[in-house]
Amino acid sequence: MFDGAFQSLCLLFALALYGGFSAPAPSDIGPTEIAIAAFLTFAVGPRAFIALLSGALLHASPPFLWESIGCLSFHILLWLPLLRGVAMHGDLNAIFRDLAPLLYLFLPLLLGRRLTSSNVLSILAAGMTIAGIAFTLRWWSEAPWALWALGRRPLNDGTQYLLNDPSVLFIAVWLPCWGWERLFFAPTKENTHTYSYFRNILRGLFGLSMIALGGLSILALTGAVHRTAMILGGASCILYLARVGRRAPLLTLGAVGAVLILEQIAPGQPLLGALQHAADKTELVGWNARTAEIEAVLACVTADPISFIIGEGWGALIANPAVGEWRVGYTHSFFSYLLFKTGIVGALATAVWVATLVPVVFRMFQREFLLSLALTPPLLMGMFLHTSFKYLSFGVVLLMIVLIGREGQASYRN
Repeated sequence: MFDGAFQSLCLLFALALYGGFSAPAPSDIGPTEIAIAAFLTFAVGPRAFIALLSGALLHASPPFLWESIGCLSFHILLWLPLLRGVAMHGDLNAIFRDLAPLLYLFLPLLLGRRLTSSNVLSILAAGMTIAGIAFTLRWWSEAPWALWALGRRPLNDGTQYLLNDPSVLFIAVWLPCWGWERLFFAPTKENTHTYSYFRNILRGLFGLSMIALGGLSILALTGAVHRTAMILGGASCILYLARVGRRAPLLTLGAVGAVLILEQIAPGQPLLGALQHAADKTELVGWNARTAEIEAVLACVTADPISFIIGEGWGALIANPAVGEWRVGYTHSFFSYLLFKTGIVGALATAVWVATLVPVVFRMFQREFLLSLALTPPLLMGMFLHTSFKYLSFGVVLLMIVLIGREGQASYRN
């Protein structure tokens, strides 16, 4: 009933709705969220969900270590904190807000084996691109299009924190690099037919438009002073330039020189101004009380042996120093979040599962360097420094990593 192409298209439509009309962490469930859930349900299908809940994945053939360990980790993360949360808190809305992201995290288990069509990665990359562009344009419309302010004053994150979504950081790397590849390195037809000339012109315009849209997301992240995104995204772009520089050194030097010239003639020198804003923000707030947040989690779970072993449970709230001691249901580190909600048992189970994905990540870089450069910054951001591990697009990032790096998986082609 479900094949890989159909499922990946359902994910694309879910991401399009997500980026266009929802938010990374919606405050309530509306028609858009219901439609997204419907598309995700069609994408996963009943068989995959039943296989995960029943543990049938443990007996899948051929066996993948990351899949078997992931299935065990899922059940540890699901049942113990769920029972603890129901017993201790009983707030079903808060529990649901924790359980939905849990399913996003395990999208590789639900879909990694079943998405086998040859164009599935291109469809998922398109979905992430649509979501990232939509979030970026929505943020700029809220700004509202204050390009003149870049480098002069920091811009506001907005009411829905749209730029926090991993898809925005993904396109900040993916679109400029992919557009550059299409513009200068895609194969061309060497003939004099008018159709060939027209096609080459369209390809060039497409590459330029991708670079421009990626540039908008870069400017948004720098304008809002997202320091970690600037560091990780900038590192990926530098690695890409280093690789391209070996193939076309003059072209690369020309591109870097053009950026430097534009920076000098642009009013307010926006890139230097953005770096100064990042330095000022670091001096003012440091790293947003991340160490104090971890200390608060440790103080909470070590106060009670049961909390240390199985956590406070899904739906639990913590007075978080990183957000002014407000009682919230999240922390800004994936593993501190797991330690708080699921205890040392859940954190260790997840750590073992993540460890089994390390070979998958190495194979990913060997097979698809460009796409890997775009997927790595949102992966690192969500794992270590941000709440984006709870977002739908983070689950899609994990799914794409598994699809590229899994043994026997066909690779993506530009």
